[in-house]
Amino acid sequence: WPVEEKLKRDKWRAEIENFSGKSGLSVYQDFHATIFSMNLAVMMAAPTKEQIAKRYAHRKDAQKVNWASGISAFKKSISKLVFSKVAHTVERLHRWFVNNVIPIRPGRQYPRNHKTSKRKFYITYKQCT
Repeated sequence: WPVEEKLKRDKWRAEIENFSGKSGLSVYQDFHATIFSMNLAVMMAAPTKEQIAKRYAHRKDAQKVNWASGISAFKKSISKLVFSKVAHTVERLHRWFVNNVIPIRPGRQYPRNHKTSKRKFYITYKQCT
């Protein structure tokens, strides 16, 4: 279950299904480029963990990088990272990751509440009158 939830979150955050073409090759390239860029973003954010822990030590809950907006910020600056201003872009992204955090709420788990009852007859199989 956790693996499926992780894939679902990544699918929406990184827009994995947002392809630039219709051919099999373009889908293949877009998918792997997206996975590569997500891995690159994680590698760039990894060194910020210690700095985040020190900077937000006074807060009630521990903090972590806000990945929902982090992937978006990284995607906007990936062309600068590849083509020019590498050092400046890395420094700017590092600052961004440190400044945009969300709390880690331990033990936050809610039971699934299924209140729906099974229908006797579904709408597609209703009687003709």
